[in-house]
Amino acid sequence: MMSKYRAWDKDEKRMWNVETLYIEDEWIKVNDGSIYGKTKDLVRNYELMRSADLTDQLDKEIYEGDILQILILSVSDEYVYGEVVYKNGVLGLENVLNGWGYKQGLIPLTEIEHRYKVVGNKYENPELIEENNQ
Repeated sequence: MMSKYRAWDKDEKRMWNVETLYIEDEWIKVNDGSIYGKTKDLVRNYELMRSADLTDQLDKEIYEGDILQILILSVSDEYVYGEVVYKNGVLGLENVLNGWGYKQGLIPLTEIEHRYKVVGNKYENPELIEENNQ
């Protein structure tokens, strides 16, 4: 199966779907995801994010850099927030589960049994992580 990517355009401060990666030339071709929408052929200043090949409880695809809201059912409907990171070949949440009673470190998304949903990403909504990890 071919991996899916999206990219944060650092110049336009905008998220794009990646159509083509030109690895040797270090640029990408992107689109905005709509049928008759905008495309851009030459993006050089970008941050690439891979898909986790998973969806949240609302069927929204999860990507590296997304911020998840995780419902902890055992603690009277409390929420924990975490950023999806790619580390050591695994997409998961890292060091955001303090106080949740689970181990610290990288927790693969496939091992999180609680309900979670994408509430933003680290580029467009950095305040979600800053507010909830203090």
